[in-house]
Amino acid sequence: MIGVAHEVWARLRNHPEGATLETMVNWLGERFPSVERRQILHDIENVMNQLEQKELVQTNSSNKAKSPQFQQGLVRFLCGCLPVLLKLRLNNTAAMVELLFLDLMLTVGGFPALHSAVKRWRMPERNELQQERTLKMMIEAMNLAVRHYPKHTLCLQRSAALTCLLRSCGVPAQMVIACRRIPFKGHAWVEVNGTVVNDNPRVQIVCQNVLDRC
Repeated sequence: MIGVAHEVWARLRNHPEGATLETMVNWLGERFPSVERRQILHDIENVMNQLEQKELVQTNSSNKAKSPQFQQGLVRFLCGCLPVLLKLRLNNTAAMVELLFLDLMLTVGGFPALHSAVKRWRMPERNELQQERTLKMMIEAMNLAVRHYPKHTLCLQRSAALTCLLRSCGVPAQMVIACRRIPFKGHAWVEVNGTVVNDNPRVQIVCQNVLDRC
């Protein structure tokens, strides 16, 4: 499995239209000519299953209906109501709404829609003096929202929600998507100025292969 996950992810990122299993086997066959195609297919299926569970990729069996207009409407709605909730100091409500919003975004458009929403999330003017206090309050609000959310939330959803929530408060948060090679495992977390804020700091060492920052 060494290198397989990273190779597949890199190739798929360069082919947004997608690829068949046969195509991916051909890619890996060129990369690892001494490995049997049957073994390559088995490894790719393992990798794709894990990436699909993390909702980092979509397959035909789980392909979700895409509605760009609906997705854009969701983003506009939340960009409008979230600042109001934060201004009223309804931090816990804002965190819960953010989780619900991104859950719906994943259902409608999958990972591409969520990734696009996080990447384009606007941030108002930064307030350096209040940043540390704001960071602590928003993390507490998100942790509480996750505990009371009716569904199990994956690291991707939690990190995306916290990133958007912090940015709405003027904190320059960044969602990091990375993987561990042996054994392969995808993971996501949030950083502010290079510091991990919603996970163990050692995650930067364990998951050294950063796939994306947004």
